[in-house]
Amino acid sequence: TSGYADIAVSFFAFLAFYTLYKHEGNRFYEGNRLLSVAFASAAAVTKQAGIYILVFILCWNLWDMSKPREKSSAHKPFKSILLMILMVILIFASWYIYKEIQISEGLDHSEVKHVTHRIFKGKGYDQRLMDSLGYLYNYKSGLKGKIILIVPLLILLSLFHKKSRYVTLFVIIPFTLIWGFFFSYDHRNLTLVFPFTAFSMA
Repeated sequence: TSGYADIAVSFFAFLAFYTLYKHEGNRFYEGNRLLSVAFASAAAVTKQAGIYILVFILCWNLWDMSKPREKSSAHKPFKSILLMILMVILIFASWYIYKEIQISEGLDHSEVKHVTHRIFKGKGYDQRLMDSLGYLYNYKSGLKGKIILIVPLLILLSLFHKKSRYVTLFVIIPFTLIWGFFFSYDHRNLTLVFPFTAFSMA
């Protein structure tokens, strides 16, 4: 009921991942590619944190398309890339271009730089990261102190499992570091990574 977009961006981000993951080990169908990019683009326009997932999903699709294919389908990667670019332009780029025009004309404003500068008060990245760990450790809940002790252990164990290793290496760890360096002034900015963390720990 708070109106924050963090749950929504987490939903779209994990949905984009699952759309591809359910076919992991098999060839992705073009429909799955486009759906994954559409969901990732939806995450990116829901909140800026979703841009990370959009990049991740695009890279995953491109990596899959780079695998050797039969000659009869050699023309399909170009078509798929073109359709994905179109999807990103229609959903993601069009919105950010529109908002950028509004900001430049003074009809709207961005609070990202102002908020981070005001809250961190010139702290270095190393101090920001240490503060973010302390913030998680002291988070007011029944799990106070336990989250930061238990979760990293289970995430490290996930590195030994093939299906969760890449999620841990390319989503959980990088996004958590980005949060620690730039957006750790609020724990809800880390929400996007929660479903992926649950997936890897499970």
